[in-house]
Amino acid sequence: MFASYHAARYSSRLHCSLIPKYPFPYAFRAVLVVCALLTASIIGEFFLWPELTTSLTKPILSKLPLVLSPAQQPTTISKSSLRKLCDDTTWTEGLWLSCHSHCGPGEEAICGGLNNARCRLQTCIRLAIDAGAGLVLPKFMTRSETTLGPHDGSDEVCAAEFWNTRQLADNLKVQCPQLQIRFCGNTTGLGPKIESNGTRHYNKPSHTYGTFRKLVEKDLSAHNITKITASNPVRVNFWDSMFSWNYTASLEAETIRKDLFKALLYNADLLQLGAEIFSLIHRYTPFVGIHLRGERDWPPFYGDADQQMEHYIEDLERLQNTTTEDVTNIYISCGDQNAIERFRQKLEPLNYTVHDKWTLLANHTELQAKMKNLTFDQKGIVEYTTLTSADYFFGVGMSSMSLLIALARTIDEEREYFTEYIFPNSILNPPYDRQYAGSPIMKGNEKTRLFMVSGPDIMDRYP
Repeated sequence: MFASYHAARYSSRLHCSLIPKYPFPYAFRAVLVVCALLTASIIGEFFLWPELTTSLTKPILSKLPLVLSPAQQPTTISKSSLRKLCDDTTWTEGLWLSCHSHCGPGEEAICGGLNNARCRLQTCIRLAIDAGAGLVLPKFMTRSETTLGPHDGSDEVCAAEFWNTRQLADNLKVQCPQLQIRFCGNTTGLGPKIESNGTRHYNKPSHTYGTFRKLVEKDLSAHNITKITASNPVRVNFWDSMFSWNYTASLEAETIRKDLFKALLYNADLLQLGAEIFSLIHRYTPFVGIHLRGERDWPPFYGDADQQMEHYIEDLERLQNTTTEDVTNIYISCGDQNAIERFRQKLEPLNYTVHDKWTLLANHTELQAKMKNLTFDQKGIVEYTTLTSADYFFGVGMSSMSLLIALARTIDEEREYFTEYIFPNSILNPPYDRQYAGSPIMKGNEKTRLFMVSGPDIMDRYP
């Protein structure tokens, strides 16, 4: 996106500089029109995409061919069940939905860990479709780099800092052309704001097909609003969209959820940096990508770092005994360097070679500098490519990042991964508590495995 913008800007300058003044007045006028159109296009980019104004001031990452799993490919997805849903939806022009989690100076941003925030974004899209409303994509409040607390940050940024909002818009133009989207919390001119009475904690029952529309209708009725038009718009402000849509109960887990997941990709520049790191680890294939949750914000009752290491080592030994491949290279993803080093000290005596993003970048000072300038959550995005593309993956079942990676790795497989490999020999106590026999336990297929403990099950409502 950024490269094409700069190419267009350079092209407009070049062509304008080559305009002959004489003796071709008609050619001169024609080229002037072309220059004007190019200039208007560039101005339009800034007007329609305010998120670009901050991103364009940042250095563009060097380009290498991306080595991505099919679920990551940044291509426009074809028409599918999402298109049919949008075609069948009754839309109200002038009705807008904004979602927030009471974060930021104006308390209208979303916050949380990276993939909890992503869940809030994707779910808000689904809620807007159910209501037949336009969508205000909210800003994101960054976390404190010291505490990692979801409410300890102070900076609001546009969603484009973490996700590819331009690609999202392009995908939804095909999948859901009726859905109007505003970016970066832009609510200018949207008329009165109505605070929805449907405020919910993320563990409360989720919405299903048609229920959110009824909630919005009730909100509008409570404020005696009956006339909504493009020139007389109304915005319904909803808190909180996290886990607010149950795809399984709506019979959408294999259709709409997949379409929305593939439509909302991470920031392309961050994925590009991730591709460069993957190119460094790829030389050691086959390798196991491991997501270790050893950071200070991780609740120990979901399996502390030592428990994870113990089960990962056992599963690595199982892998060695069940495959003919020589799998001795391990890539560890973790935001705590001390936790990585502790795991390295456990693995190296077992004849494993341990890599992480910093060891791979040791001789690449420019890439190191780029990595150091990223926020905690942006660093997590950079590791996404390596973990989704690894020959084998071990993750933490209570981590939304690990769940997202497992979903990306298996989303196009014939058998639904969680139903086939994770949930057997477990009991779901309504609404969301799942008890696993032998917890904690490693579960999954040959290539993608998760460290599971008994507790909340979010997969009906995620991502």
